[in-house]
Amino acid sequence: MMCIAVLIIIWSAHTRITEHHQYHEDASLITTQQTADDVSYYIQEKKRLIHLFATRKSAALWNLLQNPDNDEAYTNILRELKSYFPNAFTFTITNHKGETNLIDFDSLMGDKCINDLHNFIKTDTQNIRIHAAETYHFDIITHFKHKNNEGVFFVSFNTDMISHSLLRAEIPGHLLLLTLPIENNLIEVTSKGARNVWVRDNYQLTKDEMDRILSDTEVENTEWTVVDLHDEELLREYRQSILIRGNLIIFILAVSGLLFMILNQHEIKRRQKAEAVKDDFLSIVSHELRTPLTAINGAITLINNGMTGELTEKTKSILSIANHNTHRLTLLVNDLLDVQKLESNQMKYRRKLIRPLDFINDAVTDIKSGYLPELCKININSSLDKELVFADRIRMEQVINNILSNAIKYGAKQGNIDINLSRKNNYIIITITDYGDGISEATKNKIFEKFTQTKMTDNRHETGSGLGLYIVKMIIKYHGGTITYISTPGKGTTFYIQLPLVSIEKRKKENLNLQ
Repeated sequence: MMCIAVLIIIWSAHTRITEHHQYHEDASLITTQQTADDVSYYIQEKKRLIHLFATRKSAALWNLLQNPDNDEAYTNILRELKSYFPNAFTFTITNHKGETNLIDFDSLMGDKCINDLHNFIKTDTQNIRIHAAETYHFDIITHFKHKNNEGVFFVSFNTDMISHSLLRAEIPGHLLLLTLPIENNLIEVTSKGARNVWVRDNYQLTKDEMDRILSDTEVENTEWTVVDLHDEELLREYRQSILIRGNLIIFILAVSGLLFMILNQHEIKRRQKAEAVKDDFLSIVSHELRTPLTAINGAITLINNGMTGELTEKTKSILSIANHNTHRLTLLVNDLLDVQKLESNQMKYRRKLIRPLDFINDAVTDIKSGYLPELCKININSSLDKELVFADRIRMEQVINNILSNAIKYGAKQGNIDINLSRKNNYIIITITDYGDGISEATKNKIFEKFTQTKMTDNRHETGSGLGLYIVKMIIKYHGGTITYISTPGKGTTFYIQLPLVSIEKRKKENLNLQ
């Protein structure tokens, strides 16, 4: 049981750890998918709105392009741009060839910005990414037209809104990042801001960080990927907490099991000692009673035979009572000795081939010569021919005798007792049926236990040792048989004894002879 409990605890711990990991994987997948959708929508909206702004302000943009020294025009456009896009911090304007008269974004325009601008003019597409300048940012580029003139509007945004999207979706114990796979998984944006908020030598994901990625989802229409990696301690702490609790439970079970074993061993020794004392007591009492009982029985027999002179009717009556009680006490002593021998495996059996009808006739003859009431009849019906059993004739006679005695005592004093012998497959079936009052419900479940006094349905008691049916069951069990019964209140009881047949092959093989 201890091993099973430990296995269940280990399985439960493994299951909980697996489920915990699966829960975070599932939550991570949902998070990266939703965040990727949010970022993609955010970029597409920025492109659409910047294009609308450039279209609406095309005249002002073209005039500024023609007059780059007009600081007032520049300031007005920047102020209006920031009113619509608070996270936009600068812009520039070029002609359709990518030529600009504005001076380098106030020193904010780097090589990557210029490359993106030229690539957009050539291909009309833009690969949005984070540019590492004085301010980490990303750019939105769009065309605009003024009359027959074409230009390019170039706006730079800080990463605050993207960072907020990551932070809003980030699960406790997780870290959401926006990365650029084509640059060896370069970190672009974190939930706390652009990558430069982290102080580290290399902004590519390390091998350890790659191993901790739970899920990743590409951002549509960009080269970005949203990745979710778990905190170093998230799964480890949970795993350790589960293992600690599991080990604690196993330790408690082990200590409890050890204490139980110690107490159980102590209890076994105590019971063995008590059983030994009981057996010694029963042995002493039984043997000490047997000798005086023999003497008393002999003396009563001599007196009944007239050895001490002629007896009056009153004396005969008293002697009959004494003889009956002496017989009862002798049976009790014999039952106690039999139980002691059965439980200590000291009962000696002399098994030979016998006909079941032989030991049944012996038992019936003994009952009739002893205490069979005049109005009670025992009927024997047998369909057996040459069937034999390998059994101790004396002990099997004792079995039948005990059952018949109970049948007579418990309700069959004025009726019939039917004994039937039959064969079923490789077994002899002996049924003994009386038509008395039956066995009460209170006694049915423990009728084969020691010291069970059978209680009849009318609540009358008959005296006895309470050992007879216990001895019967033990003897039949030794012979490889079984005993069961059916009792109907007010109609009687039937006992079923099943004994194994001895085949001809077994007789020849073991050289068994008929007794």
